[in-house]
Amino acid sequence: MSVLVTSKPGPLKRPVPLTQHKRSGAPYVRFADVESQIAEVIQYPVSEWTRIVFADAKRWKTQTLVYLSRHAMDEEQVFGPLLAEILRRASKMLGYLDRVFDPTTLEVIDAELAKMLAALIVIENPTRTSEYLEIDFKGKVKQLADKVAAAYKAHPSPNQILMSSKHGERPDPLDAIPSDDTPYTLLAAKADRGLIRRLLRAVTDPRHRKAFVLRKMRGWPMYDEDPNIPSVLRHFGFRPEQRRTVQYWIARAEDQMREAYGEER
Repeated sequence: MSVLVTSKPGPLKRPVPLTQHKRSGAPYVRFADVESQIAEVIQYPVSEWTRIVFADAKRWKTQTLVYLSRHAMDEEQVFGPLLAEILRRASKMLGYLDRVFDPTTLEVIDAELAKMLAALIVIENPTRTSEYLEIDFKGKVKQLADKVAAAYKAHPSPNQILMSSKHGERPDPLDAIPSDDTPYTLLAAKADRGLIRRLLRAVTDPRHRKAFVLRKMRGWPMYDEDPNIPSVLRHFGFRPEQRRTVQYWIARAEDQMREAYGEER
């Protein structure tokens, strides 16, 4: 007669407490629902975390993902997807800046914000700013984004002032992508600007990305004899006979965006 043996469960693991304090001296404390979510996941080996999280990614608060990513940095296959999801969510929060900046500048702001967040997540010695991501992620992201954006309001990117002064109030370029047979047109019609930005980030060469935005989304001419009219070739310092180079850049950008769009669907 065989005997069924079951192992006695050990004590439940609890999230590591935050170390920083408010200015009043009170300790930082995560919200109870975040603590509960973290505790639920960390009962499993780190290698299982992405399976658990991405089975229903919408269920998990971003503060939970920040904690998990910090405690999975030694597991690249776990840390990478968690960080990517955190940055994707942060990118979607930048919609309120769509009417303030052109897409090229917004892409730069998005990239700078991503670098700041990644640095705060992997920071060796916690700070109040880094730990606050586990308390109010949305509020901290907006604060950081506003800080980055302020620099671009004071010092606009090249041609930004020229475009405003010459053409006045322009329509949002995401609503006026000229091509009718590309995924960007469909996405723009749905006003999914967060997805547009993610597709743009799929373009690995920043020159290709910028050429695509200026030509396809801003509607700049490839070249214009009038030096007061911004053109794509002049922006990159090219001569008219070098247009094939920029056309190749745009084609490469479109290929990478189409591939990324296929993965999103």
